[in-house]
Amino acid sequence: MPVVNALLFVVLALVLSLAHAVQAQAVSSDVRAACQSDYMAYCGGHELGSPSLRTCMRENRKRLSAGCRHALVVSGEATPADVRLYKREMAKGGH
Repeated sequence: MPVVNALLFVVLALVLSLAHAVQAQAVSSDVRAACQSDYMAYCGGHELGSPSLRTCMRENRKRLSAGCRHALVVSGEATPADVRLYKREMAKGGH
């Protein structure tokens, strides 16, 4: 199942990233709702929508909930490079 989730994440991210040529600076309400607990647990010291928050979320990508990762992909916050890195980490047995 983790492999299926990782592959779904990758495919979805690649498809949706093509639709988002420009990354939005504002965080969508869907991302806020899906990532609220992840934000509080890992990156609560960063301002919403800030570059430092994006860096923090990327650094904690393996810890993020599946719902948060999905919302980040759908919103275009997760870049194709993020997806490739996540896929490599998961293939190596990352959790």
